[in-house]
Amino acid sequence: MPSATWEAWNEKHKNDPDFKIRRRDATRRYRARHPDRNKLIQKSANLVTKFKIDLFAFREMVEARQGKCDICGRYEGESLCVDHNHKNDKIRGLLCSNCNHAIGLFEDDPNRVSSAVNYLCRNYNGAKDKVLENWPNIQRRSIFEKNGDEEHFE
Repeated sequence: MPSATWEAWNEKHKNDPDFKIRRRDATRRYRARHPDRNKLIQKSANLVTKFKIDLFAFREMVEARQGKCDICGRYEGESLCVDHNHKNDKIRGLLCSNCNHAIGLFEDDPNRVSSAVNYLCRNYNGAKDKVLENWPNIQRRSIFEKNGDEEHFE
């Protein structure tokens, strides 16, 4: 059946309860038989709907980065997430899920990210036998232990 005819038939029957049940069952059977296609179709549909790019453009972006996260450099291949500015929906890059979640938790605010970096540098970078201060009601102890020549974080 030509595409236009199929679309017209679907439009005509979309409110028919029997059609909805048959359509749902047919979709479930198809997805059960072709799980690999279903994932690919969903990924492709998400890329088009959310970011206005197709699967080929996404794959080109992945190849340009050699499949690595733009922040941490970890190889993720096509599992990379499309990172975008939530205010204007422009794509910023591709991130692994951990880095993508971190950016989201910082609410895309560079000041929060900068504060977190300063916090980590101030409290952990090169720290030797520093005591956790400013934490009320906890047992004060060193955050590093000597084990031979190597330092290990507790």
